[in-house]
This record gives sequence, C-alpha cells and structure tokens, in this order.
Amino acid sequence: MMRSPMRRLLPALAVAAISAGAAGCNEFHYYDIDVSFVGFSASGNEVSTIQMVVMTVSGADNGRIDISATQNMGLPVTIGTNLGIFEFATFADSGTLTFSADAYDENSSANPMCKTGTGSVQVPATATVTNSAKLNIMKTSDGCM
Repeated sequence: MMRSPMRRLLPALAVAAISAGAAGCNEFHYYDIDVSFVGFSASGNEVSTIQMVVMTVSGADNGRIDISATQNMGLPVTIGTNLGIFEFATFADSGTLTFSADAYDENSSANPMCKTGTGSVQVPATATVTNSAKLNIMKTSDGCM
C-alpha cells in the first residue's frame, strides 16, 4: 500500500490489521522514502515543469502510484527540489524492496519522450516497524517541453 505524506489513515489500518488477525500473523512495516530531484534547476523552473511522478515498488512486494499536478494530491514541489516523504506499508519482512520514481513533464507516463528524470533505491525488507531511505530522481533529459 503506497501513501502520500498524509498518515491519518495508517493508525486505523494498523489497528484493523491487528484486531482482525490472530497471534503470529503478519504486521505492517512502513518504509518512509524521502524523494528529491537532483540535477534539476530549482531557480530555472525545471522542477516546476514536472507534471507527473510515477512511484513504483517491486521485489518483496509491489505497488504503484501516479502523482500528477491535476490530481487532488497534486505535486507539492513549486520551489526547491524536495518532493517529500512517501510511505509504503507492507507485510513483507524479508527480501528486498526496490523503490523507483520516474518524472515526466506532461501529465501522462505514456510518452517515454517526456520523461525528464528517473531514480531508484533498494531497501532490505525487515521486521523493523519503520524504515527510511532517500531516493534521488536524477535529471536524464529535457523532456517534451
């Protein structure tokens, strides 16, 4: 389950999972991924041209969330180069989780010519309740703009 920086629902989900399960069942593990843009000019407005970021998780678990400027949650980056912290909740407690992000300067990930940046980070899936990592989206091209 992938979440934006808002965590209001997570305690309710954790309580529901604990109350629904018996002893010995899995419990949620949370991965706080701090996402930043590297190589993009904040002062030259390169970051502000990004219209969509696609976050994916693969490996020990998987998920995807498309964050676009036109969705309710929107892209919070207007000044600076930090997108924020995204939380992924999983029952996986072994293996490796690969968190990847692709940035596009149009509101669709369907056009690979509009990809302006990409990045990924691998994090061991552990029994630790909360884990954190840094993911840098490196500028790869000028995109479509």
